[in-house]
Amino acid sequence: MSLHRGVWEVYASALDNVELITDSLKWLSGENSQIDIKKEKSVFGSLQTIITSNMNSKNAKLSLNRISDESKSLLLRDNEIERRIDEEKYFHIRIKLSDLVMGMVNLSDSNEDVIVKGKFKIEAYPGDDIVSKISEIIARK
Repeated sequence: MSLHRGVWEVYASALDNVELITDSLKWLSGENSQIDIKKEKSVFGSLQTIITSNMNSKNAKLSLNRISDESKSLLLRDNEIERRIDEEKYFHIRIKLSDLVMGMVNLSDSNEDVIVKGKFKIEAYPGDDIVSKISEIIARK
């Protein structure tokens, strides 16, 4: 039961504290993760910073393990995990940036303005039940 890799991505406005967000992503992603910071204009012309954290398999699992117990329970309900897996075997998750900078990892609801997008490649082979694989990773304490 494993992941190939994972990525967290944040779009920060010119008003956001990029250093605080970067430090929070480093904590969430693990020590050996690669953090990339890119500044560019948004589609509306304002300056934005895109902060991306690329994780190896080990750090990706560590990162998912930092999700709060309440959020893990929400993910493990009904077919929530299945809904978040795309046809290329990526597991998608969104967490609240405001909580992350305080050291908490909570799922975002659809009304959140500022989020951190997560995308995790599930290691799966023909005949594997990918929903069970990602469920086992999330259920670990």
